[in-house]
Amino acid sequence: MREIAADAGGVVVRGADDEERYAAVVGADGHASLVRDHLHPGLTPHSAGYPAWRGACPEERLRGLADWADGICAYVVFDGGHLVVYRIPDGHGGRLVNWVLYATVPGTATTSRTLDAAHRARLDEITGELLPPFWGELIRRTGPDAVFLQRLYDVTAPRYASGRLLLLGDAATVARPHTGAGAVKALQDVAVLESSLAGGADWASAAAAYDAARAPVGQAMTALGRRLGHGLVEATPDWHTQDAAALDAWWEGLAGQGGFGGRGLAR
Repeated sequence: MREIAADAGGVVVRGADDEERYAAVVGADGHASLVRDHLHPGLTPHSAGYPAWRGACPEERLRGLADWADGICAYVVFDGGHLVVYRIPDGHGGRLVNWVLYATVPGTATTSRTLDAAHRARLDEITGELLPPFWGELIRRTGPDAVFLQRLYDVTAPRYASGRLLLLGDAATVARPHTGAGAVKALQDVAVLESSLAGGADWASAAAAYDAARAPVGQAMTALGRRLGHGLVEATPDWHTQDAAALDAWWEGLAGQGGFGGRGLAR
């Protein structure tokens, strides 16, 4: 799909060599959605201002290190960022230790997946000085060739439906990964779209019902990702002085403002 043209009667989808006309089009075409660009010209992603480093270390490389309980996702905080670690299958009967590290890199813009000198230096600083030794060693044993940068940004469509066009999943909303909910939200979009189409008297009423139900969820999810990024990366508290009550109050300030999808978030 290279171009779309919508009118009251339907949507024309143009490819490289042909075109087809449809009664309606559901834009589930990902974070760089052409359908979203058509519905909301000029709507551009908002950069988080910090990257994520990602890697997956074969579990056998960690022999000799202390271990953490199987089935546990570790959440490791430090001044200016945090690390999330969990095990995943490697596709060959073994397991990988997957990790994602978020932190600012002062004075450096993150525009690609390439680990340049500044981002390598920042990762070395974090693993050598800011993380507890076990977690720093886990990242070092991953190896530089298995580490890449993820550029972080968010964007949400003010409307999920207009005329004969609908948006769904990442085409409608991309939130920062702190929310951990992109796939779940896409499934919820599909479920609500199905019920809206089944219960609507006509296309217009079904599209309006879908938009009314899902666009506010996308806005709330994007806002949540920004709050989490601010508190967990850009303006971290002094972790060494936080007792249980202080942590509860801090978390409530980040995630306790309604959550998203009509559900609150638990710590």
